[in-house]
Amino acid sequence: MVFKVLLSLSFTFLLAAFAEAKPVWITQDFQAGKCVELASGDVDKGEDYIKRKCLSFPAASTWIEFHEGVRVSVGFGRLPHLALSNMDAARGNWPIVWGGEKTKGKFVPKVVIARFAYQTEPPIVERLFIFRLLDSGLSCIVGEVASNEKARRIATAAMAKWTCQSEAQVLKY
Repeated sequence: MVFKVLLSLSFTFLLAAFAEAKPVWITQDFQAGKCVELASGDVDKGEDYIKRKCLSFPAASTWIEFHEGVRVSVGFGRLPHLALSNMDAARGNWPIVWGGEKTKGKFVPKVVIARFAYQTEPPIVERLFIFRLLDSGLSCIVGEVASNEKARRIATAAMAKWTCQSEAQVLKY
């Protein structure tokens, strides 16, 4: 009887392991996909900003707002919002990494890893920010680390369970 119970439990755990989806990772340029300018300010009136939407995947966009050419704010998901604000706009040519799952042969993004630099005096402080795409169409930051390995571990864990570190700001244009 004990053997049957153990065999049954082993089989259940084996099925659960196979049911767990393995994360899929896709690397893109920061402003990949079809980008459109949503709004821009009149510099002569002291309004120095540009707001963009880059369709990265069906139902997942990169939302970008540049301020005075020196700061950038971003969000990821279906709806216009900013989850990270006032980072250094001279962020380099760092790509972003989308993490998710394949469902019926299609990639469904759940997390994003992106490198940004704080606006500070030299030396520049670069960090990897991990964003969780929420069912609401917004995103939030779930982690901030220095290494790619740690970022990938946090992003993988955030696909199942996460705690937002702050709320997103709705992007108006």
